[in-house]
Amino acid sequence: MKRFLQGERRRGLGTVVVDDGGSVGAASPELGALLLLLATVAPDTRITLREPILAHGANALDALVETVDDRPDLGPQVISWLEVLAGRDAKLKTSAIATIRSIATHSSDLSIRYATPALVRLGAAARPSSSVERKAASIPRAAGLEWPGFQEHEFGRNEGTQWRSVDEPTSLAPILTRELQQLDRDFISYGVTRSPEIHFAVARRYKSGPESGVTASKLVVYAHGPNDDSRAPRQVVAGYYIERGDDKAESIATYGSPDNVLRWDWPLFIAALEDPRFCDGISGVMRKHQLRVGDYLDAGRGWRSLGWTASLEEGEIVARDADEVVFRGWPAMQERLIAVPATQWIDLHIWRAWPAEEAIGAGQPFALEALAPVLLDLAPLYLEIVGRR
Repeated sequence: MKRFLQGERRRGLGTVVVDDGGSVGAASPELGALLLLLATVAPDTRITLREPILAHGANALDALVETVDDRPDLGPQVISWLEVLAGRDAKLKTSAIATIRSIATHSSDLSIRYATPALVRLGAAARPSSSVERKAASIPRAAGLEWPGFQEHEFGRNEGTQWRSVDEPTSLAPILTRELQQLDRDFISYGVTRSPEIHFAVARRYKSGPESGVTASKLVVYAHGPNDDSRAPRQVVAGYYIERGDDKAESIATYGSPDNVLRWDWPLFIAALEDPRFCDGISGVMRKHQLRVGDYLDAGRGWRSLGWTASLEEGEIVARDADEVVFRGWPAMQERLIAVPATQWIDLHIWRAWPAEEAIGAGQPFALEALAPVLLDLAPLYLEIVGRR
């Protein structure tokens, strides 16, 4: 990149004079001029350079690495462009993934945080979301090997069950944790004390501070059913769960203000909804697995925090309360979520459910054939939110 900066500074798109002084690989003077612009234009103008740069295909890859070496602040944007290139050009996908990894390895922690979910979305093994190498949470080799599938007595209760255990041979949790650790080695499972539920999350976030198990978002598996406190239907649920606390004095004393991005994932999720790429990612997973988003009427709380659930209808997100349309589109969802009164705690799920009979009948294969695909496709969305802090 330094040799590109020998040229004359920008006087407007298309008016750059570059004394190339040599090329980057097979990079042309035109590519050098574009990279000079990338390093000098205002941030809100950079997007206009994406297509002209990516049009140079393989020749742009090494040049972009060199650009980020000189300007680490460009790392997140360059990574997002390389993800676009990898997604639409099968011949360049492997090289683009390698370039993303190179930038993440030699650039800033900010680039690492963007690279991890990008690699996950591309189906590549992600690097750790920290410059410090992490070891996978230890799971005994025998853990999960004897899980028999869901059993009749496990719905709506914890007593007499083992499917939530971290390391029991008859547990479901380690089967799914191993799968998630292929995306990020920091994934752990946590069996909720008083509910038939498992949380899956990266330890660096889920255990980051007091009450972070509440303030952090998490992937979940539930085995809900009727009990003394609930009339919930007998069903298995897999999904992504994000909470927002209320502004009551007791809640703030315990969990901190729900607007505090150092404590809560909620404001990061709200901000992510401004990104069309993130919303497209949610839509893609919802379409693939027939997911819903909004109120999940779980174990008998007796109230709805939002008053709607949404699904994809002809490619558009549409929220309904019973049969009445509440809103359409991701921007409208963001507005609705922001408008929920501060006195109201929010429980937002992106999920799907299976009747207990279906889950029981599927036996042990249900773990990898039904639950794992949903969690693995939701994990990049989760990792992107976690990576924004």
